[in-house]
Amino acid sequence: QQQQQLELNQLIEVKQKTKLNGFFNEKKNSIIDILIRLRENPIPKSDTNFQFQIHEFAIPNASNFKCPRYDSTTTTTSLIGSWSVAVAFRYLSVDKILSLLELILFEHQTIFISSHPGILTSVIYSINHFLCPFKWQGLFIPLLPAHLEMLLEAPVPFAVGMTNLTKDAANRNDIAIVFIDDNEIRFPVTDHPHYPLPEREILYSKLLGPSKVLFNN
Repeated sequence: QQQQQLELNQLIEVKQKTKLNGFFNEKKNSIIDILIRLRENPIPKSDTNFQFQIHEFAIPNASNFKCPRYDSTTTTTSLIGSWSVAVAFRYLSVDKILSLLELILFEHQTIFISSHPGILTSVIYSINHFLCPFKWQGLFIPLLPAHLEMLLEAPVPFAVGMTNLTKDAANRNDIAIVFIDDNEIRFPVTDHPHYPLPEREILYSKLLGPSKVLFNN
């Protein structure tokens, strides 16, 4: 609550300094106004529904949301994981997810490509959940700006997201590329043998049923 009040005070101070007006006209609140409204509302209780109205002129009806279930042991990572894993299974088939896990476990340099930044970052964040209890120790950039492409030359394992595959990256055959929108993976050319996950077929059969509910056919 103290942190929430601190953020609210900071937002009010920013608004007073900038004197921003609405999105498109004076009837519509600015982004800062929306953030202030969010901070003014009490933090919802675990696993409860709540409503939030952006502005009566912008959206006449309040939007309904549901707060995820949490307790004293809940972390930001677990909340992100519960969402990101569902998105990953929505856009990647079970076979591709298992192949992705194999690439990550062997610390291959991997680029993720999607034209949708939200989907892109969600799928990349799912890596941390798939690896649990292990943790990814390489370079981790969910959304890499084009002007920082030189980071792909780093001689370390990396998991990097990009909305567009650059020509230089496409010409490299030593990195794996996950095309999220197409449910495809281009595997790297390497001298090291490829080892599948232990009991891969059993894991595949167990995940196949639940994934059919999510996978975008």
